[in-house]
Amino acid sequence: NKSALEAGQEKQVAKEILKDYDNFMGTVFEDIAKEVLLQNYPGIKKIGRWWSKEEEIDCIAFTGDKTIFAEFKWSELSKQELESVLGKLKIKAEKTGVELTNTEFAVVCRKAETKKISSAKIFDLQDAGS
Repeated sequence: NKSALEAGQEKQVAKEILKDYDNFMGTVFEDIAKEVLLQNYPGIKKIGRWWSKEEEIDCIAFTGDKTIFAEFKWSELSKQELESVLGKLKIKAEKTGVELTNTEFAVVCRKAETKKISSAKIFDLQDAGS
């Protein structure tokens, strides 16, 4: 964008940047979301993505005695949307082959309408860095 900026086309450059902003932030947000999990689940020994041919889970983390399944969403989620994401996550978790006895579920999103969902922990950007 250097040439366009030097030519005085700041508004056009800003439009182009904003057009790809959500795609760019989705990738950046995954790193932020992992940090949120690391801060809130002390003792995580292993953390990463899981996928099969049909399914993908943004993050599975292991503390040694606990497994955390998490989805990361770069969006503002209502309570209904959070519950939908969690329902799908629980179905996908059953397909991983991981023992589900000592398991927690989490969603990390840009902004959550509520953090009071009994079956999971909900985090958003307000929790980042705290």
